[in-house]
Amino acid sequence: MSLEDPDVIDLVSLSADGKAVALHIVTTDPWPASGERTSLLQAKLKSYVAFAADGQLARQYPEARGKKVLIEIRSVHPLGAMEEKLVEAAREQWCTPENIALVVSAGPGR
Repeated sequence: MSLEDPDVIDLVSLSADGKAVALHIVTTDPWPASGERTSLLQAKLKSYVAFAADGQLARQYPEARGKKVLIEIRSVHPLGAMEEKLVEAAREQWCTPENIALVVSAGPGR
């Protein structure tokens, strides 16, 4: 699981109630203040949105058909300011138009 390979979906899960499918981006590395990892996160997010919006998710996981889709960024470290701005822009410009939720779970134990 790595941001360095944007075309790999790290983890797919079904919610306990079976109504939603989650695509998880998993990272354990810190987010440098320089924002040097922001472009990696951007590429990964674009791939995840395309995976869900273009129907590949439903083709690869038929049980995902008709379910709400959520992209979760799971990070051991809190996102930096540049990554937070990217997440807000991605949520507004890429995810919301495709009815995809985008959430961040960051901090120890994530």
